[in-house]
Formats: sequence, structure tokens, C-alpha cells
Amino acid sequence: MWCDALSDVNRGLLEQRRLLGERGPLERRERLEERERLEERERLEERERLEERERLKGRERLKGRQGLAAVGRLLRSSAVPATDAEQLLRSAKSIGDNIAEGHGYGVGKNRIRAYRLARGSAQESLNQLRGLLDD
Repeated sequence: MWCDALSDVNRGLLEQRRLLGERGPLERRERLEERERLEERERLEERERLEERERLKGRERLKGRQGLAAVGRLLRSSAVPATDAEQLLRSAKSIGDNIAEGHGYGVGKNRIRAYRLARGSAQESLNQLRGLLDD
């Protein structure tokens, strides 16, 4: 008799939990496992994004070096006046130098200033190349 009363109480509690949205131990474990799977997926996606960002940085460095090397080849292979060739090489070299200097400063105004100088050197180099190609 008391067993039946206990069963009725348990059934009543289970019904209350169901109505209130509370989950039993199995449902809680399933929710925890699902949350862990989602967190693991997010960690993997973040790791992939970081790896892709590093690959892109490597390509950008390579492009910058290739650009400087291409300028050097152009100047050696053509009949460019010596003064123009020197100025173009100096401005092209200063792009990478200013970026490296800015990176060395860390976060702050000096870093931004160095990056702006690098951008100015890049614009100067492009302008000189356009002038050489137009001649």
C-alpha cells in the first residue's frame, strides 16, 4: 500500500517536472553532451580560422618580398636612369622597413605612424613605377 502511494508521488513529481520543463538525469546528460560537442566544434572552427589567418600572413609577406625582387629585376633589365632607379629601390625597401619598425613598437600611436609611413612609401613606389612605364 505504501509502495503504491510512493509510486503515485513519483509519478506526480515526474509530471510536475515535465510540465515545468525540468529534465531527468538522462536528458541532462544528453544536453551536456550536446553542449560539449558544440563547444568542441567551435574550438575547431576557431583553430581553422587562426591557421587560415597565419597562411594569409605568410602569403602577404611573400608577395611583399616578391614585389621588391620584381622591382629590382625591372631596374636591372631596363634602361632606367640611375637616379630614378635608386629612388625607386629606396622607396620600395622602406615599405618593409617601416612595417617592421611599426610592428616593433607594439600597440599605440607610433605603430600607426610607422604603418602610415609604409603606406606613403608604397604610394611613392607606385607613382614612380607608373612614371617609368609611361616613359
